Amino acid sequence: MKPVALLLLILFTTACTKKNNKSCDIPGEVREKLINESVKNCTCLPRLDMRTYQSKNIYSLYYLGPNCSTFSTLYDEKGDLLASSFEPLFATIMENSTQECNVWSCGDAK
Repeated sequence: MKPVALLLLILFTTACTKKNNKSCDIPGEVREKLINESVKNCTCLPRLDMRTYQSKNIYSLYYLGPNCSTFSTLYDEKGDLLASSFEPLFATIMENSTQECNVWSCGDAK
């Protein structure tokens, strides 16, 4: 019975792994603009991902902290604000973009 339970555990954990969890690099000036001191304090477990939307790289900054009421934001290739999660454009972009990789997560040395 133990080998079956172990096999099921392995199957369930590998089936739920994230497909696009690879790390990536972005231009230094964009990195500095988006990963500033207010994000680096890790209060709400921030995460920055690169996405592709209409053949362009965009960046999504969101928070994983369960006790936080912060909103997510999208930035263009230069690091300028595109949309916030309370705007209709945000939903449109998220539905029509593809996550490419994780740029930075809370606790990363980058």
